Amino acid sequence: MDSTSKRWLAPTLAAVLALATFAAFAGVGANEFLQLDDPTYVRDNEFVKRGFSAEGWAYAWTSTDAANWHPLTWLSHMLDVELFGVDPGPHHLANLALHGVNALLAFALFLRWTAKPFTAFLAVGLFALHPLRVESVAWTAERKDVLSTLLFFLALHAWTAWVRRPGAAAYAATATCLALGLLAKPMLVTFPCLLLVLDLWPFARLGRGARALVVEKLPFFVLAAASCVATYVAQHAWGAVMTTEELGLAERAANALVSYVRYVRLCVWPSGLAIYYPLGRHTEPALALGAAVALAAATWWCWKSRARAPWRLAGWLWFLGMLVPVIGIVQVGDQALADRYTYLPAIGLAFAVVVELDARVEHGRALLAAAALAILVLLAWRTREQVRLWKDTLTVFTHAALVTKDNAMAHQHIGTALLLTGDVDGAIRELSECVRIAPAFPDAQNNLGSALGARGRFVEAIRCFETAIAVKQDSSRVRTNLGWALFQLGRAEDAERECKKGVELDPNDAQARERLGVVLAASRRTEDALVELRRAVELDSRSVEHRRALALAPDDVESLKTRAWLRATSFDGSVRDARSALELAERAAKLAQANDARTHDVLGAARAAAGEFEAAIGSASRAVELHRAQAKDAKAADVERRIELYRARTPVVRRVPASK
Repeated sequence: MDSTSKRWLAPTLAAVLALATFAAFAGVGANEFLQLDDPTYVRDNEFVKRGFSAEGWAYAWTSTDAANWHPLTWLSHMLDVELFGVDPGPHHLANLALHGVNALLAFALFLRWTAKPFTAFLAVGLFALHPLRVESVAWTAERKDVLSTLLFFLALHAWTAWVRRPGAAAYAATATCLALGLLAKPMLVTFPCLLLVLDLWPFARLGRGARALVVEKLPFFVLAAASCVATYVAQHAWGAVMTTEELGLAERAANALVSYVRYVRLCVWPSGLAIYYPLGRHTEPALALGAAVALAAATWWCWKSRARAPWRLAGWLWFLGMLVPVIGIVQVGDQALADRYTYLPAIGLAFAVVVELDARVEHGRALLAAAALAILVLLAWRTREQVRLWKDTLTVFTHAALVTKDNAMAHQHIGTALLLTGDVDGAIRELSECVRIAPAFPDAQNNLGSALGARGRFVEAIRCFETAIAVKQDSSRVRTNLGWALFQLGRAEDAERECKKGVELDPNDAQARERLGVVLAASRRTEDALVELRRAVELDSRSVEHRRALALAPDDVESLKTRAWLRATSFDGSVRDARSALELAERAAKLAQANDARTHDVLGAARAAAGEFEAAIGSASRAVELHRAQAKDAKAADVERRIELYRARTPVVRRVPASK
C-alpha cells in the first residue's frame, strides 16, 4: 500500500463505520416513546417539556426522579425539546447521533493506541453495530448511556494525551470530562480503576510502581466517590433499591456470577434479546457455581499470559470492572441483567478479541479480514431487525414475553398497552398472567382491577385493589380505584372513605379528587363535591401526567361516563369542559358494550355541550331505542326530554350525575 493510500485508509474506514452505524440504527427515527421510563424522562415531564427554563435548570440539578441524579442528562433532553419539540423521532435520532459520535471517538482512540486502522475498525465495528446496543439507542430514556459514553471517550483521549506528555491541561481535561460524564450517568464511577487497567496495556506503565499510579489518579477517585454518594441518595429517595429481605446477599451474588457469563454469551451470540429479563433461575446455586468456575478459569487464563499478551487481561478486566456498578450487588429493580448495561463494558471484550486475532494470525489475513467484515454485516443486519422490535411498548414487550419465561413485567406492560388501545379483554388476559406469575406485583393488580371494572366485574376488581393495597398501602391511585369500584356496587360510605384516603395520600392527584367529587355528588353533597371537582379541573388543566392518568385508569367505562357527564352538564363553569367531556364520552363509547344505553345518552350530552347538536340527537335517539328495548320507559322518557333540548340547540345543565 503506497503512502497516499495509507493516509486515506483511516478516514475512509471512519466514514464507512459512521455510515454503517447509521444504516443499522436508522429505523429508530420511526419508533414511538415507550410507556416505561420515557414518560418520566420526556413525554410527561413538565419541566423537560418546557425546554430550557429557570425552573427546568433548577429541576435538573435537584431532581432524583428516575432514581438517578444526572443533571446533564436532564439538560440534554431539554435541549432536544427546545430544538425538536416532543415528537419521539428526533429524540431517538439524537441518541443515534451520539452513538455514531461514540463510534468515531472509539475508532480514533484505538487507532492512537494501536496505530492499526483495520484493527481499530473491526474492534469498534463489533461495539457499534452489535444488537446489544439497540436498547441504549432506541430507548429515549437511555440517553444517559450514549451521552456519558461520549464523555468517557473524551476523557480517555485526554488521559492518553497526558500519559504521552504529562501536563496540567490534559489532566484538567480528563477530570472535566469525567465529572461531566458522571453528571450524565454514574456508570463511569469505575473510570479510575479502568485507568489502572490501561496502565497494564496499552500504556505499559506498571514499572512506575503501584503507589505512584494510584496517587496520580486520586482526584478521579474522589469524583467517583462523590457520584456514588449522590446516586445512593437518589436511588433510596426513589425507593428503587431492593432490601436484603427482598433479595438476599447470596441470591445477589449468584445472580451476579450467572449474569457475567450470560453477558459474555449475549456478546458472542446475541439471540433472545429482551427489554426485561426476570431473575428466573439466576439465583440457583448450581448455576452460580458453574458460572464462578467459568469466570475463574477465564481470569486465570488471562492472568497467566499477562506478560506476553497483556491485552487479554486488560480487556477482560475492562469488561468485568465496568459491569460492577450494575451487576446487582446493589440491586436496583428486580431484573437479572439488561442489554444497556453492556454499552461500555463490551468495548473491552471487543478490543481484546480483535487484538488477539491480529497477534495470532500471520498467514491468511485477507481471509480473516473478509470473515470479520462478514460478521459485521451480519451484526448490522441483526441490529436492524432488533430496532424494529422497539417500535412501541406493545411490540417490544410482546417480544420479551416470547423470548423469556414467566416474565411478569412483560405481561404487565402488554396488558397496560392493550388497556390504552381499548382491548380490555386482552388486557385482562395479560394482566391475569402477570399476577399469576407475581401475585405481589401492585401495579399489575391495580391495572387488572381497572380492566375488570371496565367489564363490570367490580367484586373481582375490589379483590385486586385490596391485594395491591396490602403490598403497597401508600398508593393514592389504588385507594381511589378501590373507592370507585365500591361506588359502582352502591357502597357509598366505603367508597367515600377510600377516595378520601386517596386524596390524603396525594392531594395533587386530579383523578382522586375528581372521583371523590363524583361520589359526593351522587350523595347530593353538591357543595362539597364542587370543591373537589374544581380542584381536580385546576390540577388536570396544568398537568399532562394527570390528564394521561385520567385516560388510562378509567378504562373503567363507568368512570369515563360519569366524568364525561359531569364535564358536559355541570352548572359550575369551573367544572364544565366540553372538549374534555367529548373525549371522555367517545372513549367510553369505544370501550362500552354496544347495547349500553347510558353510554349513548352521555355521548349525546357531550356532543351537545360541544355544539354538535345533530350528532347529539343521533346519540340520544339510540339511547332511547335501547331503553325501550330493555323496557326502561321512564329512562327513555328522560332522554327524550334531553332530545328536545338538543333540537332547541340547548345543552343539558344539571347539578348531579346522570342516573345509571
